[in-house]
Amino acid sequence: MAVILPAFALVLARGIAIFPVKWRMLPLAILLAFSAWGVHGYYATVAQTPEDWRSAAQFYSTRAQPDDSVIFNNGSTRAVFEYYTTRGTNSPLRNILFPSHGDQMTVRDFEDVPNIPLVKFKTKGVNRLWVIDRIVNSSAGLLLDKSFHQIGSQKFQHITVALYVRDH
Repeated sequence: MAVILPAFALVLARGIAIFPVKWRMLPLAILLAFSAWGVHGYYATVAQTPEDWRSAAQFYSTRAQPDDSVIFNNGSTRAVFEYYTTRGTNSPLRNILFPSHGDQMTVRDFEDVPNIPLVKFKTKGVNRLWVIDRIVNSSAGLLLDKSFHQIGSQKFQHITVALYVRDH
């Protein structure tokens, strides 16, 4: 959607410019009304059911072991989860497999979603894997090969924290 936004804005501006000067405010007012309606719907939903990152991070921190690895189903979730893990529990995240572009979080860590080849490559040699899913459309756990099985899972408001262990 973001890719077509500039072209859409140009077409929309051209369409509004076609109207006579005294009528140009009408399509603009309609556009703003639809935008306000969409924004209100989004914030009304989020405000009614906030995500419980603090509890999810605490659940992970109290059960994680030093050699555990972590994978997120969405790049944008790492920042929030890492904030609550380090601030609320004084237990830093370790062994982040996705998104990960080094020890420090970078702008690139907000990109993309994991895919099967990436997960297969990153999980070689991993025995315990935490999967953090936000608003699950598709769980990163579904990308794991058959040698992993889920041994525990906890759901929080729009967040699922699951532990997978590799069969030996």
